[in-house]
Amino acid sequence: MVNEFFIRKLDKFINKMLKKEINGKAHIWTTPADPLEQLDLSLFGPNSQRIKDDPISYQAAEFVHARIPVNLGALTSVDMIIPVMNIGNNSFPSQASFGAVIPYSIPETFVSRPASLLKMALVPFSLVVDQELRPKDVIKQGMIDYQPVNQINGDKTVYKNLRGNIICMINSGLTKYTNTVPMTNFVLNYPMGMFSAIPFNRYTLLVSRDTGELHRTGANKPWYPLNKRIRVMADVANYIAQDSRSGEEFGHIHLDTMQYHLLRPFAQSILDQTK
Repeated sequence: MVNEFFIRKLDKFINKMLKKEINGKAHIWTTPADPLEQLDLSLFGPNSQRIKDDPISYQAAEFVHARIPVNLGALTSVDMIIPVMNIGNNSFPSQASFGAVIPYSIPETFVSRPASLLKMALVPFSLVVDQELRPKDVIKQGMIDYQPVNQINGDKTVYKNLRGNIICMINSGLTKYTNTVPMTNFVLNYPMGMFSAIPFNRYTLLVSRDTGELHRTGANKPWYPLNKRIRVMADVANYIAQDSRSGEEFGHIHLDTMQYHLLRPFAQSILDQTK
C-alpha cells in the first residue's frame, strides 16, 4: 500500500508548485496497477492500439492519481498519474503522465516531435507516423493547415515546454532504479517527454509525460515540474479553443497500462455525455 506520507507530500507539493494555477483542492486516490491485457480498450475507438509498457526496471504495484482543478482559460482540470512501487514502508515513484480533456475539437491527432536540435513542435500523426515524414520538413514546407498548431509552433514559450524530462533515477539505499528512453526513440506515440493532442468524439484529449528530476525524485518524494506540464497544456488548450474544428472522430491513442488508467475516466465521461 502507498505510504500515507507519500500522499500527504504529494498534496503539499501540488499546492506549493501550483500556487497561481490551482483552483481548489486536489483530489488524490490510488488504484491497483492492473495489467493492460486484462483491460478493455474498446471504448477508445477504432484507432486505439495497445503498446508495451515503457521498459522500467521495476513493476509498479499501484497508481497514485491526482485530479487538480485549475483556472487557466480553456483548461479547468488536469489529471496526474504516478506508478508507485512499495518497498517496506517506502513508496518509490516513477515517471508521471498528465492528461486533460477540453470541450473543443481538432481535425486530427497531433504529436510532438523534434523539428530541430533545440525545438520541439506539434505535427500531424498522419504525416510523421503514417507517412514517416521528417517533422522538420513538415514545418518547413508549411504542411499543417490547422492554424492553432502553427501558432503553437511559433510560440517559443510553448514549444520549449513541449519537451519533458526523459531520464529518471530513483535511489533506494544502495539500489538504483533507472528508467531511460533515448531521444532517438520516437517509435511509440507516448515516449516520455512527448506531448499529444487527440480528437475524441468532438472533444480533445491532451497528454504528456515527465520523469521529474534525478536529484529530487526518490523514496516518498514525488517531484515533477507541474507548473511547466500544466502551463503547456493550458497554452495548447487556449490556442485550440480559438478555432475548434471537426475532423477525425476518434484520434490515434496508443495505450500502455499507465496511459489506459489515466485516460479511461475521460473517455468514459465523454461517451456518457454524448450518447
